[in-house]
Amino acid sequence: MLEKIKKYKNQIAISIGVLLILFISSYTISRYNFKDKDVNTLTKETASQNIKSEGAEIKFLIKYSNCNDFIEDEKMNKIVEKDKDKLKGLTQKELEEIYKEYNYKLSKCIDNKIEFVKDIEGYQYGNGKFFIGISGEKVVIYNRNQEGNLIIAESVVPNGRSEDQRPIKLNNIKDKGNLTETLYEGKKEYQFDTKEEALEYAKALCNS
Repeated sequence: MLEKIKKYKNQIAISIGVLLILFISSYTISRYNFKDKDVNTLTKETASQNIKSEGAEIKFLIKYSNCNDFIEDEKMNKIVEKDKDKLKGLTQKELEEIYKEYNYKLSKCIDNKIEFVKDIEGYQYGNGKFFIGISGEKVVIYNRNQEGNLIIAESVVPNGRSEDQRPIKLNNIKDKGNLTETLYEGKKEYQFDTKEEALEYAKALCNS
């Protein structure tokens, strides 16, 4: 008997291995299908949930391609806040359909906190170039690296009107027509080969 076991031990080991692989594969597929089913169910439930106007927080944000920040669309936020009661009872899907007409996409809908985002493609600055832009509340110099990512190359553009050379902020340029908007969207004139060139142009542009 022992001799027979020794003789067929390789075949026995292979058979056990095959059975083990089949068991693990079957278990993994079952878990995956169960998990996938749960995710689909949750998605459908979330999409069909009704919005409650009481305590609902709805924000509209703008994401410019030439800025790392999400900018609040104050005009849209005021309009929606005024008419928020009209949204009561609408589902997430219905909200998406309404604001899709304004080029907004649903970004977040959790615990009655809803965010819509509008992506705005601006001037396409070249990789490796420096350009004048906005970060937070300040005018800055960006660099778009070779991978296309935005990096702040200079976080302070000095305000020539202040004695201590404070950074130029949005409040300092709000009376300069649509300068703030063009800095967000981008222009060919704002692109340079070096940080120093961009910085000098930014000081002249914003301090004039």
